[in-house]
Amino acid sequence: MTDGVGSVPQTLPEIQAEITALRRRIAELECAKQRLEPPTPPTTEGRPRTVLSLVNSDELTATLSAFVRRVTGVLRAEKCVILLYDDAGRALVAQQPALGFTAEELADYRVSIDQGIAGDVFRESRAIICHACEEDPRCQEEALGRFAVKDSLSVPMVMEHRNAQQQVVERATIGVVHVFNKRYGAKFTEEDVQLLSVFARNATAILSSARPLLQLADEKRRLEFTLESMTSGLLVIATDGHIQLINAAAQASLRLASRAVIGQPFTAVVDDAALRDFLAQALAQGGDLAHEITMGERICQLQTAAVRDHRGQVTGLMCVMHDVTDLRNLERLKSDFVSTVSHELRTPLTAIKGFIRTLLDDPAGAYFDQDTRMEFYGIIDAECDRLTRLISDLLNVSRIERGQPLHLQYGEVDVPACVARAVHLQRSYADRHTLEVELPDALPPVIADRDKLDQILTNLLGNAVKYSPEGGVITTRVRREGEALLFAVSDQGIGIPHDQLEKIFDRFHRVYSGDSQRVGGTGIGLFLVKSLVEAHHGAIWVESTLGKGSTFYFTLPLSPPGAEAAPRASS
Repeated sequence: MTDGVGSVPQTLPEIQAEITALRRRIAELECAKQRLEPPTPPTTEGRPRTVLSLVNSDELTATLSAFVRRVTGVLRAEKCVILLYDDAGRALVAQQPALGFTAEELADYRVSIDQGIAGDVFRESRAIICHACEEDPRCQEEALGRFAVKDSLSVPMVMEHRNAQQQVVERATIGVVHVFNKRYGAKFTEEDVQLLSVFARNATAILSSARPLLQLADEKRRLEFTLESMTSGLLVIATDGHIQLINAAAQASLRLASRAVIGQPFTAVVDDAALRDFLAQALAQGGDLAHEITMGERICQLQTAAVRDHRGQVTGLMCVMHDVTDLRNLERLKSDFVSTVSHELRTPLTAIKGFIRTLLDDPAGAYFDQDTRMEFYGIIDAECDRLTRLISDLLNVSRIERGQPLHLQYGEVDVPACVARAVHLQRSYADRHTLEVELPDALPPVIADRDKLDQILTNLLGNAVKYSPEGGVITTRVRREGEALLFAVSDQGIGIPHDQLEKIFDRFHRVYSGDSQRVGGTGIGLFLVKSLVEAHHGAIWVESTLGKGSTFYFTLPLSPPGAEAAPRASS
């Protein structure tokens, strides 16, 4: 006879046979448990600190699915759910699998151990039958009405720990088994309590026995995820030279197509001779070694350590490979930057010092007339401005690197006047160049920081002069595009190699291409320009043809978001 749930045992002998089969399965899991962990020592607490994290094993899920189907079949109930204790939240949490519940209902099913029928069953470790759940305050605390529960039977799940002599040394309640809604108008009885208690004990034993296996599987998965998430390469080699483990980063560094190299000698897998020699030396010495090698275009820092078993015996070698190419390049760039800045600072200071000394040597004006002296003063003033701009650039870059925002003093800026100032400033340094300006007749003002816009244009024009050492035409154009202005600074210089276009706005980066080796500069100008444009909510990009010149474009919104024009002169 069946009740619509499936074929289930209906007589006591059938139930006993089912229990025998479950106990056989428990014994198999218990053997696995004993191989994986020693007997659990007694604790002073009345319940375990944590309960199993269910359910992460397909086999265990299938076993518990069979359990809830058997329970509902034997007891003729509509619903069955297991609630396990969560020590962190001091609550009972519904678990998959269950019968008669949706995934959404289970996700929201959580009850404090101080509330509801489940809380009473858990705290008092006793079974409870409720024949009229809609009238029971405990059911209301547990909000069982949302599951259309009419009556219920609940028993505790008690875990027993035994010593080597099979004596019970600890009992702890780990959860509750709920069955709801007895079918065919019948009521739950004491006989149902005894049957459900037997099932609960067996389910608890299954969970207890499966615990070390689940923990081991979880730890293995976490370790695998950790190793695969490492940006550094990891290679583990046995003492006989065969590869035992390799992660994705190491596979990429060694340019291997697959993980099929596991089990092969590292000498047959590693192509780089320097790396092979280093690994062979580390294996022979069996200790910690550190070395830095160049593999192709990448610089790799190697660190090895011995792998030991639980007895302390060396079983292999672990090698961690850090790609330090970018770090070494940055160190080189910073070193070049310090040297370049020293030169850039010395140049205007040398000119200032020279002209000041010349004027001091002629206090009465015997050698230099007033016009010549005024020319000297003008050069000194220009070199001081040049020095001020360089120091200002350095300070702004320092702020950006420290993560400090660039403070903008917004005002209404007369763009033609701003362009004219920047072009005029460059004429003294551009004796081989023709500086042209193309502006429409009507150009609206822009809400911006005038000094920062001057700095942007000055840097771009100065860059155009430096990178067109043979002269040529340098053109500054501005036009309106919607609610923004588009600026363009073009030169007829050496251009930018295609492979450097993406790096051109990086700090310390300088273009190297043929004659550009003799071009000066700190390598921070374009980095700062990009930061200033973006601080105005604009965008910047470059188009270039090697040997024919470059054009730098940037946009500024007519009125940046949240910006208000300051009441100050801006022309």
